[in-house]
Amino acid sequence: MVAITYTLLLVFGVGGFAYVIWSFSRSKLLLRRWAEKNKFQILQSTLKPFSKGIFKFFGGLQTEYYVRIRDQEGQEHSGWLRYEGGFWTAIFKLPEIRWEPES
Repeated sequence: MVAITYTLLLVFGVGGFAYVIWSFSRSKLLLRRWAEKNKFQILQSTLKPFSKGIFKFFGGLQTEYYVRIRDQEGQEHSGWLRYEGGFWTAIFKLPEIRWEPES
């Protein structure tokens, strides 16, 4: 009984760790795809995995980035970008973006 408990803890621990690593790498890939699709050059991107940032945390899975980009006209913009939901939502739903006011 004890061996089964430790085995289950190990399996779930390794599985949870693998999911977190996969989730962060997938988020980076989605960010790159978003930039390419919109013809943005990413100048800076900072993953904020446990930050509420400017978005209200809704209790589910979400990935937030603080980004600084250059658009096609050469202008730079900074703001928060969020993918919300699990695997399927992040693939099929566009990110929510809140740009900082121009200074």
